[in-house]
Amino acid sequence: MPLTRFCGGGVWGEVNMAAHPNLSHGDAQQIISWIMSLSNKAAVKKSLPETGTIIPLADQKPTSVLVLSASYTDKGGNNMKALTGSSAVSLPGNTISFTGKEKIKDFTTLKYGGAIVMVFPAESGWFALDQIDLTGVNSINVNCGWQAPPKVGFSFEVRMDTPDGKLLGKGTMPAPQKGQQFGVVHVPIEKVSDGNFHSVYFIYKGTEKTAGGVMSVQFNAK
Repeated sequence: MPLTRFCGGGVWGEVNMAAHPNLSHGDAQQIISWIMSLSNKAAVKKSLPETGTIIPLADQKPTSVLVLSASYTDKGGNNMKALTGSSAVSLPGNTISFTGKEKIKDFTTLKYGGAIVMVFPAESGWFALDQIDLTGVNSINVNCGWQAPPKVGFSFEVRMDTPDGKLLGKGTMPAPQKGQQFGVVHVPIEKVSDGNFHSVYFIYKGTEKTAGGVMSVQFNAK
């Protein structure tokens, strides 16, 4: 059946649809197949609800990113075609590794084993992570490592938006045991439920130079 007769006959008046001599046979077949599919109710996928919960797979790597995309097509109107809008958002995992582009003061960065490490300053300093949504976050783990265990403990303050901004919480790690190569500063934080993205500042408090640094930061619901 000619495409012009199939698509245009009598729909927009008595004038037949203009011919498309440059339209390939394959493109024409694809258009016809799509039009025919509109009447096939079994082929129409059921829309997801406007709200709901998505649970990521448990076996994903800590550095994985979950990409959510959504689109909506309205029903159109008289002599108006349907319009479609779409959007997408990328959600990183709760464990964040460093890129080397973070804002820092008195910290330095070192590439070790393919990862970026935030090297401890002599006594105090800070680094910041940008674009963090703290909704549902109740604690933060600052994951640290070193060549030789520090002889004394150290602590972190977590502040919001600026180095002297709102204090969300404090955490301290005692001096590690002999031979211990890794440690975690656990910081319970005040709930933030505004749904906005914030810069999160990690203020280091030490008393002596430690040959080590922060390897990653983990945001926890508990």
